[in-house]
Amino acid sequence: MPRKAPSAKGPGSRSVRCRERGNVLFKRLCDDLDPLSFERTAGETLKRYASALEFATTDEETSSALRNSGACVLKLADRRHHSSGKLPLFIEALGWQVRAAKYLGQRQSAWSDGLTQTHEETLQTFRDTITELSQEREEISWAHKLITAMSSAELPGPLATSTVLEVGWDMLHKSIRYMQSQDIWSYDTSLNYLLETQAATAAADKLMSQGGEEFRAFVPDNDDFSCQEMHDELVDDVRMHLSICESGKVRMQADQRLHESLHGDETLDMDGVWQAADSYKHAVIITRGLDIASEAQALSRLAMLYQGILKDDAKAAQNTKRSVELAHTLPHQAFGEKWYQDVSQALHKMQFEATQREDSERQKKRQPILKELKTELEDLLFASDQGTVKLISHLYKNHPPSDPSHKEPDYSPGSMREALQTAILHYQPDKSLQDLDKRYIFCEEAVKHLTEKYELFKG
Repeated sequence: MPRKAPSAKGPGSRSVRCRERGNVLFKRLCDDLDPLSFERTAGETLKRYASALEFATTDEETSSALRNSGACVLKLADRRHHSSGKLPLFIEALGWQVRAAKYLGQRQSAWSDGLTQTHEETLQTFRDTITELSQEREEISWAHKLITAMSSAELPGPLATSTVLEVGWDMLHKSIRYMQSQDIWSYDTSLNYLLETQAATAAADKLMSQGGEEFRAFVPDNDDFSCQEMHDELVDDVRMHLSICESGKVRMQADQRLHESLHGDETLDMDGVWQAADSYKHAVIITRGLDIASEAQALSRLAMLYQGILKDDAKAAQNTKRSVELAHTLPHQAFGEKWYQDVSQALHKMQFEATQREDSERQKKRQPILKELKTELEDLLFASDQGTVKLISHLYKNHPPSDPSHKEPDYSPGSMREALQTAILHYQPDKSLQDLDKRYIFCEEAVKHLTEKYELFKG
């Protein structure tokens, strides 16, 4: 329940007096003070604000005491020269500010706007400071400490939720940046940032569960999305990037294992090759339905392995085609990447070789039929050498079209081109036939002669 506003002579005035004494001391905290005097004065100031908080009987008094405590802690942070001294104080100050905002509730005023502005500035300073740390693990550790502090603070408010989510987004962006290097160390570092992002989403979910609809619907200043919307988007992005990162790491490890298997000893290490194949398959599964580019890259690696080492043309073709199909759904920038160029070249090579095999098989089937048709084809060639009219007449007289409705065309002067078009249409081989037969082969040869004559008229 909100506290009742006290009378001027009521117990609430004691809180005001304590806070005012603290304010007097706060004004003495200037750069002119020596370090020892500064620390002592700041400690006395915090004691006065703690008393003001203890004796507060209204939400306004409570919020004022909390906010002033945060301001005093920031003064202390300003006097610290190293990040290790500053960062704990920033976290403490943010905690005071979050609690102060909770007691303000939904009331809007210049005072509440100032508190929000101070909180944003403090959070940004904290974020800038951890970014400057030399070790990634230190940055992650301090982010974790802030997330823990916000999720376990007394009476956490929606401002705590948005704070946790902002830190989570920072961790996500850092993970994406490291992921670009595409090496095992960078993937490991990226995973650490992503795990901290997950911790942020879990903390935010806990805070929103405690605060109910008010927390979920809260829209931070300078933002267009509620805490619930920010949380849901962050959860989806973390899930996707975790799959990308894990798949990339598995893919890099498989590359390394395959290289060792091929070049480590004098003999080929087939166990290592199969382990690499299994890893590429795992990399495919991790990102399936989550990230097309990562899935396509893993498939391309698997296809190259099947084609170049395991000599399994069927599986190589299957994985190559799937990789290219996925790549074609990506932005055009992907077409310039090496993995896409390699898999595209492999696909073209497979298609070319498949066409050659088909042509070779077809020629083998054609040869005995051509021998059986030797007399008919010689007569066809003789008629063709006699001229266009003789060729058309020979065909329709000795080898009429399969369709009885196809009659010999008019090839009088001036209509020879149209006559050839008609004849070519009438003698087209029946594509529905599964196997070559004498009629099919004869029609192919007839169309060749007719087409040669047509090209003369066309020219």
